[in-house]
Amino acid sequence: MSVSDPLIKELKGWTRKLIEHAKEITDANEDLRHFCKCLENCLQKDLLPILDSVGYFKPYAWHWLEYIAKKNYNGYNTFLLAVEQVKQNAKVHTPAGRLRLLIRICLVRKCLHMPVEILARIPALATEFYNLKSILGDDILREILLSVLLQCSKFNFKLNLRNATFLDDTWQMPKCVALELVPCKSLGISVWQVFIKIKENRNYMNFIRCLQFYQRESISCQCQ
Repeated sequence: MSVSDPLIKELKGWTRKLIEHAKEITDANEDLRHFCKCLENCLQKDLLPILDSVGYFKPYAWHWLEYIAKKNYNGYNTFLLAVEQVKQNAKVHTPAGRLRLLIRICLVRKCLHMPVEILARIPALATEFYNLKSILGDDILREILLSVLLQCSKFNFKLNLRNATFLDDTWQMPKCVALELVPCKSLGISVWQVFIKIKENRNYMNFIRCLQFYQRESISCQCQ
């Protein structure tokens, strides 16, 4: 009897779609968000509850990813640096946001497979974090996931890692525009009207954040 999981099948499907854009995958790729969300679900599935000083609380994959990074296993410096980059980023504040930013950084640095590879090499470590019937707790499913992530390490991801403000709430990335301005004594930027179309209710918080930002009458800075 073959071992399988619906999330693994879904992840393979999104990976095949990314192959069509293997030359360069950017934030504009419509399949990227679905791939990342599916991978997040794979990492979150059947995590064991964590006990803190107060009691049990909802576990996040970020906790064990940060834990194994602190172990500093040989040959995984790229992953360690990715975790440190997430911890130093002031734009994400929750375990969910840090996990999502870590996934994006690891895609760019081609090290997304490394934490799963560590669990594959040390199966006892996986049982500390996952149910034995989970994707990462089961030896066969873990190897299948590892093979998918190894394939992704061959892709060329060109993502704007500075665009991380909304990752605490959603995988939907707003468009960012970079402006190059000539030196001057003063710079004034005014926004009068902004029209934002809300397609889904879960985007409401993003709408509020954008509205609060754009309602500022003026942003000015003094250049030396």
